[in-house]
Amino acid sequence: QLAPKEKLPPAGGPPLKADAEPAPPSRSAGAPSQLAATPAKTVKAPPAAPKEAYQVLVATYRNYEEAKALKEKVQARHLPAQVIRVTSDKRTYFLVKAGPFPGKKQADDAAQRLKTLERLAAAPKVVKLPAEAPKTKTPAPKPRR
Repeated sequence: QLAPKEKLPPAGGPPLKADAEPAPPSRSAGAPSQLAATPAKTVKAPPAAPKEAYQVLVATYRNYEEAKALKEKVQARHLPAQVIRVTSDKRTYFLVKAGPFPGKKQADDAAQRLKTLERLAAAPKVVKLPAEAPKTKTPAPKPRR
């Protein structure tokens, strides 16, 4: 036990002054042994798995104005949206996409809400976006002399 005149700071309080040394803990016969402080081991976290992302293909139009109007409706529902121009078989199409979403469930929920609320003829399609390639550092080019 500590001598009555020695005071320890309260837990979470400021440390003792440099000239004051705490008394070593004394052990009584029946008291459990106290563990010595051991340094914490540094454990490396496993590398982060590539994040999955999903996108909803809402609709495809031949006319940009129709695609733009749907994009604005999707954005009014607080969902990120964009119109992408695609050419296939010498024809131009405009795809309305919503997302990206961090998980499949969020993308599925958004697709279902859009089908119902916007009364879409076809169900929006949920697609998984390709994983981002890990960013690698490229060495700076050496200056020429």
